Amino acid sequence: MKLWEQFHPFVFPDVMGAPIPVVDRALMLASREFCTNTGIWREWSDPVTVNGTTQRFDFDFPSYSELVGTLRASVDGEHIRVLGAQFLPADWQLPTTTFNEKALIHISMSEYMLYPMPSAGQAVSVELSLQPSMNAPGVADDLFLNWVEELSSGALYRLQSSPSKPYTDLAAAARSKAAFDRGIHFAANERFRQSATADRRVKKARI
Repeated sequence: MKLWEQFHPFVFPDVMGAPIPVVDRALMLASREFCTNTGIWREWSDPVTVNGTTQRFDFDFPSYSELVGTLRASVDGEHIRVLGAQFLPADWQLPTTTFNEKALIHISMSEYMLYPMPSAGQAVSVELSLQPSMNAPGVADDLFLNWVEELSSGALYRLQSSPSKPYTDLAAAARSKAAFDRGIHFAANERFRQSATADRRVKKARI
């Protein structure tokens, strides 16, 4: 993890006099917005080995992260769909449920239900889209290494547009916001290309 202080050389020259806690909060908010709008921070959970008696699973998130969305599920290496709880029929809790689709149902923040009942010994994992939590002391290394300037621009536009501060500069804030938005657009497109390539590989492997 890269701490917020490692962003400071990219931020402080343009907002001299800004308090460190204020800068760090701006970096945190910018990072959350960046991750939410791009889906750039994605990780597979550690696999859970099924005992054959339950369909319900909890997956642990990385430290100082929050869930943006669940993208895919894998059962013994086979990718299956992830559906929201709204797709379950009214009788989903009954042994005779009419729900028979092969899917992982996202019931709550960290709780999932797998259909059909998995066999003992199978490994289940999920691909998560994540963002830094509100109390995160920094961001994942890859986010810093690949997007430090964009995240710093996101913090700068928040700071420079603050009213009646020594570092308030609305013209500079507009430039910083434009740089941040360009970064979001580029990162989202990059993630889309990576996902499309991965999907093609999966389909080809199943032929």
